[in-house]
Parts: sequence; C-alpha cells; structure tokens
Amino acid sequence: MKKRLRLTAIMALIALLLFVYINIFEVDKPLKQGEEKPVKLLALSPEEVTSISFYKEGLLSWQIEKRDDGSFLNYPYEARADEDEVEGFLKHVSSLHSEDVVKLPENLTLYGLSDKSPRLVFKAGNKTESLDLGQKLEISNSYYVKIGGDKNVYSVPSYVFGSFHKTAENMRDRHLFQGNFANIEKIQYSNKELKLELQKTPNSFDWNIVAPKCKADSITVAGLINNVNTIKASSFIEMEEGDTLSDLLLDPPLVKVSIFDASGKEYTLSLGQTVENETFSKTNLSDEVTMVRANEAEALTLSLYDLRDKTLILPDAKKITNITLTNASATVVLQQKDGVWKKGTATLPEKSFSDFWEIMEETPIIEFFDKLPSGDFGLKGDKVMTANFEVSGKKYNFSLGAETEKGIYLLLDSKLYLIGKDVKIAFDILMDELNQI
Repeated sequence: MKKRLRLTAIMALIALLLFVYINIFEVDKPLKQGEEKPVKLLALSPEEVTSISFYKEGLLSWQIEKRDDGSFLNYPYEARADEDEVEGFLKHVSSLHSEDVVKLPENLTLYGLSDKSPRLVFKAGNKTESLDLGQKLEISNSYYVKIGGDKNVYSVPSYVFGSFHKTAENMRDRHLFQGNFANIEKIQYSNKELKLELQKTPNSFDWNIVAPKCKADSITVAGLINNVNTIKASSFIEMEEGDTLSDLLLDPPLVKVSIFDASGKEYTLSLGQTVENETFSKTNLSDEVTMVRANEAEALTLSLYDLRDKTLILPDAKKITNITLTNASATVVLQQKDGVWKKGTATLPEKSFSDFWEIMEETPIIEFFDKLPSGDFGLKGDKVMTANFEVSGKKYNFSLGAETEKGIYLLLDSKLYLIGKDVKIAFDILMDELNQI
C-alpha cells in the first residue's frame, strides 16, 4: 500500500512539473505595456541561404556561394570555404533577435547607419535579405542594426559585431586535403635522414616497413595519416615573379609524405623551410604554396625508430617445445607438452613461464642496431643469461648482456637491441623459482 501511495505521489509531482514548464517556458510571456516583441533579424533559415555577401564602405569585401559540392569563395578570389565556419556563421546570424526598436527614425546617421555601413546580404533563390550594422549604444554594449526593407532600427546584443568583421581569410577553408582518407594501403616517407616505404597488411590494421624489412608501429602510422589528413594552412603565400620552390626548400622538400589509397589516388604533402612559427608547405593537388604551423610540421618529422614497432618479435609461447635457460649459477632445461611446462618430471606452477614470456613480449625496445656493431656488450663470458628454445623445429638464441642507464643489451637471433631492464628482473625471478623445483 505504501509503495502504491509513493508511486502516485511521484506521478503527481511529474505532472505538476510538466504543467509549470509548459505554462512558463513554452508559452510566450505577455509583453509589458510599451514593450516590443523581439524581431528575428534573418527570416531565411541557414539551409535556405545560397549565397552570402559582405560589403564594407559600400564595396564588396567577400562573397560565398553554396553549391552542390560545397561552399566556395568567389570573391575576392576563388577558393573553397570552410563548411564549419559557414554553417556556424549562418546559425549565429539566424539566431539573432532584437532587444529594442527605434520606430521610423528620421535620421539614420544618428545611429551610425549609411550606405557605407558594414552590410551582410543573404540570398535564397529569388529572396534577398540584408543587415546593416550601425554604431554601439552609449548606455550598453548593444549595437544598432537595420534590416533591409524595414524602416525601423533595432538594437541587438554586442556579439553581432563579430559577424560583421569576418574576412575572406576567416571564411576560407584551410584544410590542405578534403574529406577523410579511406582505404589507405601504402605510404612513402622521406626526410633529410630517411627514405622508406610502408605497406598495410591486407585485412588488418597492421603496417610493415619494406626496407629495412620490419614491422611498423601501427599507432604511429595511424597518427601520421591523421596528421596529414587534418593539417591546415596557417597562411597562404603569393609567389612573386622569380620565386622558386627550391628557395623555400620545397624542391626537394625537407619532409615528404605520400599516401596512397586502394584505388591508387595519391595525397602528397611536402614541407620546406621554417620561418619563425610557420613552415612552407605544398600538396600534389594544388600549385598553391601555403604555410602550416611549425609544431604541426614538426609532428610529421619522424625517425625510423618512431615508425617501427618497438616490441620484440617472438614466437607464441604455446608453440615452444623446449627451452634451455642459463645464468651464472645454473642451467635448466624445460619442456612443454599440451600446454604444461615441466622440469624433468616436475610440473611448473601454471604462470611461472608465462609471466616471464609476457614481460618479454611487452618490454619496449629502446634502441635498434640493424648492423651488429663491434664490442661484446657484455654478451661474452659465464655471467651471460641465455635462453635457447625451439619452435616447430626452428631454433632461437637469446642472450642478455650488459646493463646501461637506459636498459640492457639483448642479442636475439644475431640482432642486437637495447631493451627495458624488466626482462632481466623477470629472468632472475624465473630462475630462482626453477632452482627451487
């Protein structure tokens, strides 16, 4: 009974709140005597508008036309307009309502309004609407505005000022590449110290470096693609007569990234000289030279270490049939059958070997040595830790050498690495456990 009464009380409260909301918020409040109902400055909806023109001092400053394939500046130059900027601009203007009204003023100049006032003109088919911006009110932050065809003058919130001070540069699309890259299969990358090609593994998110042949860091590659796809121009360069791309270090470029999709379409970004906080740039899709922010250009300057996968390529532990582990105090032989590890006839605790192998798989490679350098790196002598194991008849050799401040040297199948020190700790723990069995 109490539950039923509680439910009834809750339903009654909800009904009361709905009644209050509908009557207070959803119905226009009655106007006070002498008060004017707010006027919507732009009757056209943002979706209806097909062109926007802005006049300053009576002269056309910029014009945007909305077409089937997007919005474009057609004055003072031809260029794609920023869709987000255009959409936001139209939504902002269409949301403006008057705060007050001056009815049938005799002298518009008293309100800062004339033929040379900043003017926005909106067109939709055969419909045209315009807004003129006047001066700021002395007693508030509001501005006077006149609607084309309306003899009254209205005051509007101060944020209208921003809409009347947009430039063509503000409205221009700064993306160097349009749309999202899709089905990328190949990347060619070069800078002053590096030239390589990356290829995507079919039906996966994995990438491989062709030469030196190794696995790539898929997260870094994805970041590279995204950074090229989303990079924007910070400014646009007008090349003067006699200027060449080589003067800007764009021919050849200091950094060049060529991205190819499955259809063979190419998106190439070239980066050149950096001047203060900007870097000269150019794409293969346009003759135009632009500049991008220097920090964005720097993010595209990568090393081989940045691009390659930084984990050891190891066989699946479940496929290892036998392994011989050696340190300064002992040599232990382990065998695996049906997922169970044994030392002689003794069975190992379930996670002893798997914990060690997991750390091996996860430890970061701090440095690669593609060519085996001279020196022993602590890989000779009776104190060397080794692991020799076999997978499907293939033998692997693993040796841990000297420690450095950064890590510890590892020789794996004649390849030298500097890896994290946690592998040595895990090796010691495993050997201690095995010596107690």
